Amino acid sequence: MGWHHSARDGRLRAERGLRSDREPRAFVVPRLEGAGIVTAGVTIVTGASGGIGRATIETLTTRGHRCVGWDRVPAPDMRSVLMDLTDPEQVRQAIRESVDDAGVRAIVHCAGVVHFSGLAGTDPEVWQRVIQINLVATIGMFQQLIPVMNDGGRVVMFGSGTVPKGPAEMFGYTASKAGVMGFARSLARELGPRSITVNVVSPGFTETGMVQGFRHTEDANVRSRAIQRSARPEDVVGPVAFFLSEDAAFVTGQNLYVDGGSVMP
Repeated sequence: MGWHHSARDGRLRAERGLRSDREPRAFVVPRLEGAGIVTAGVTIVTGASGGIGRATIETLTTRGHRCVGWDRVPAPDMRSVLMDLTDPEQVRQAIRESVDDAGVRAIVHCAGVVHFSGLAGTDPEVWQRVIQINLVATIGMFQQLIPVMNDGGRVVMFGSGTVPKGPAEMFGYTASKAGVMGFARSLARELGPRSITVNVVSPGFTETGMVQGFRHTEDANVRSRAIQRSARPEDVVGPVAFFLSEDAAFVTGQNLYVDGGSVMP
């Protein structure tokens, strides 16, 4: 049986004797000679209760990662922290609850929201919230996490195949994911001197709970692919695991479309 707790419950931290300072400390764990990746520290996976997040944690755990899931809803049967990425204080508290003296080995940022509607008929609060969650909160989260990340670590963010396609009625989501992809390239440059790699996986429409209301588009999605079938969370996990691996030690600032060949840049 796994466990979860709320990042808002400071009593848990006190009961466990964890550090009480408000700002996280920086940890630097040297890599083993000849290795391309650190093996100490936790791997944080956001969006842990979703299809891709859960599949990612299940796979990485079998490969030796000590995973902690972050999400707004409970993620049963795994170590997880309840938190809201748009609240900087909850991010701060989640770091305190998740990170020990071994620091952070890797971050897989799966969390996000999608919304379908035309520009003229969309309330500004709706598209602003999509950008707030998908882009603004992403930048804020990494601003707090990078100081506790180990040299030689790994970052994987999620972009989207909507960015090169520009589908109608997805303007807010597409804009937010374009921002994430640009942010990842800039962060890759910044963290390169620490041998931290930053890459992006950009799935197409994938069979997860997040897209339950948009299945009417699936036939067109499948027809657009060279490999004409529906995408499953397991299709995305392999590329994520590669970017986290020692084999990808010299790969950074890259975006990989995982959509069966729908996008071929």
